[in-house]
Amino acid sequence: MEKHYHHWLTNDEHILSLAREINHNVLIRRPKTSVYVHKEMYQLDSPATVLTFPKLTWLSGCEWRQFGTPQIQPVLEPLEKINAANFLRQTMGKNAYQLLWSRNLKIIWCLFSDISLAWFWARINKRTPSLAYPEVAFGNLLSMVTTIEKRGGTFS
Repeated sequence: MEKHYHHWLTNDEHILSLAREINHNVLIRRPKTSVYVHKEMYQLDSPATVLTFPKLTWLSGCEWRQFGTPQIQPVLEPLEKINAANFLRQTMGKNAYQLLWSRNLKIIWCLFSDISLAWFWARINKRTPSLAYPEVAFGNLLSMVTTIEKRGGTFS
């Protein structure tokens, strides 16, 4: 697992199947997803909250909504050569990019030197409205390891 991994997506079938197999309870919840803009929090996790987001003009919001709901899965290899920040600024407009993505991508750049559009698109496409949380938190995943080892499993 990567550093700071705090939930699973409900379509992460391998880990959810493993949790079921070893009787490790998982809670499924739909969290509120918000953005912090100009010292205020705004819920931004549904078409309705996007449409009513007051910090974007109707036109820039419309551009973002079109990008945010891809209809077909692109071949990811060509996207690897495209810088995500540059693409988002060009397609959604500078204002929408600054409000919604700039800060998040800068945080990620601390871990990666350049974020490709393939990485960004995969994260958006994989995202599920509800999230899965181990009932006893990730700190107790050691209990999963212990259970697996008791059943003859090994880790390398």
